[in-house]
Amino acid sequence: MHLCSYIIPGKLPTPISTSACVSFEATVQDYFPEEFMANMLHMISSFDKFADRTSFPPTFTFALAFVRYVLHRLSLSSSLDTDTQNALVLAFRIVQSYVELTNLPDDQVAALSDLVEYAVIQSSVFKLAPEWTRPQLSLVELYAEIVGASSSHRHRYHRYSSRHDFWLALRPLVEFLIHQYDAPFDASWFEYSPFDIICNILVPGLEHGVQIVNDIFLETRCLEVFGGHSLRPSLVGVINGYVTGLTAGHTSIDSQRHLDYLHELDNLFGVLRFDHQWMGGRQ
Repeated sequence: MHLCSYIIPGKLPTPISTSACVSFEATVQDYFPEEFMANMLHMISSFDKFADRTSFPPTFTFALAFVRYVLHRLSLSSSLDTDTQNALVLAFRIVQSYVELTNLPDDQVAALSDLVEYAVIQSSVFKLAPEWTRPQLSLVELYAEIVGASSSHRHRYHRYSSRHDFWLALRPLVEFLIHQYDAPFDASWFEYSPFDIICNILVPGLEHGVQIVNDIFLETRCLEVFGGHSLRPSLVGVINGYVTGLTAGHTSIDSQRHLDYLHELDNLFGVLRFDHQWMGGRQ
């Protein structure tokens, strides 16, 4: 795990503690990175789901396999240690760098979707602790980047989302947020709170009338959850996105069902209260 963290592409600073086996990492990266990465990928080949995809860049394949390898370590009762969690944060951020910097072909987009769904739905990432952990928040950031809902790249919503369905992983994230609404997170590592990031994920799906996003929003009773807490600025975007999507006449959603939900007395009161507080705070 230590060695994978040092030769994984991107050369991001890693918080993993030093080890004798990685003292030569600069030499590895400078003189024979491709051969060494091929050998490392062979060592974790049981976690490589895409060994037959010869069109995938080796660095991309290695990054995906490394994530699955660390997720496996995380599932072991003896591996809930800081090094394992930090390795997973690094692995998620390396995968995120591919999404940020490249326009991936469809087969690589599908591979990303498969990885994120596995990490969110099947892995033990969201069973780590009663508060937000770094791996959890890093995974939420990766998901936001993939659906084009990150704070810096909202205009890229259709870049990947129009080519693949990433929304299956959304329900567990929203349900986890509901249970962890006010849970603390490490603000020294992350610029945005998990609440703000998940709100950013909801907004484009609601605005564009994505049926599964609207269904999740209603079925998890998000308006009641939001109404039971104090105003947060990111909530305004969610509510505006919900109303915008409903009034746009998208045929993919049952607008009347959602309008009835919006006009339930407590929900309507909460929306109006948030709107009044937001407008009052801006004056």
